[in-house]
Amino acid sequence: MSRLDSTARIALSLASPLGASLCMYPSETAEAKRLRSRDGRKRMRAAGMTEIVLVLPTACVGQLDAQKFRHGLRNRGQVVEQLLSEGSLADRQTA
Repeated sequence: MSRLDSTARIALSLASPLGASLCMYPSETAEAKRLRSRDGRKRMRAAGMTEIVLVLPTACVGQLDAQKFRHGLRNRGQVVEQLLSEGSLADRQTA
């Protein structure tokens, strides 16, 4: 099989369902992306949520994933919420 040039590979990848899903807004400008992200964050804040980025050791992430699986949760954020609420409950019981 011959190698495709990059333009042909890009065209083929965008034509495939996977390529289309990876590139939801292919013609979106940088400014439009910023506005869409800003609007998403604004909706999250209105719902009482805040997005944070954590840098954790791989072992910690493994523990979060194990908890997520054990409790049938959808994401790691729910695991953190659960751990925090358990911690605050324990604090109230000892006070």
